[in-house]
Amino acid sequence: MLGVPSRPGAAGLAALALGLALAAAAAWRWRTRRPASTVELAAALTLLVVAGTAPYLIWRVVSDLRVTTRMTPYDRSVAGPVQAFLQPYLLDPVVRIIPPGDTYATAVGDAVTYRPARLAFPSLAVQDTCHQNNPRPCREEDFRRIYAEAF
Repeated sequence: MLGVPSRPGAAGLAALALGLALAAAAAWRWRTRRPASTVELAAALTLLVVAGTAPYLIWRVVSDLRVTTRMTPYDRSVAGPVQAFLQPYLLDPVVRIIPPGDTYATAVGDAVTYRPARLAFPSLAVQDTCHQNNPRPCREEDFRRIYAEAF
């Protein structure tokens, strides 16, 4: 999401270090109470990991909420296309095709009778920069084949 910190930064690393230090201190404090079985050991280790990462996770959720709750309704409506480096207006017609609560699979599946909708998504996928990291080049025909197989 644009605007949300992509890396933990100093505050996130400090929260993670604090949590892990507290978890290590708790493990040291209760070292004499060794778990008797493998299940108890797994549960204790899981609890330590969760407790150790909790300060960082809480910091992360709060950081994300600071950004996302300040977004205007317009910013929220275009966040997805902008993240995919698409102009938001390119997806305006899609709103008429995809019912609220559904996903793009609704528009590209074989059950969709509106052929232009099925044909539009491969061309949008080609504009996305993520597929350029594939081990082999992907063309619009490849995306049509992938969508046909998947949906």
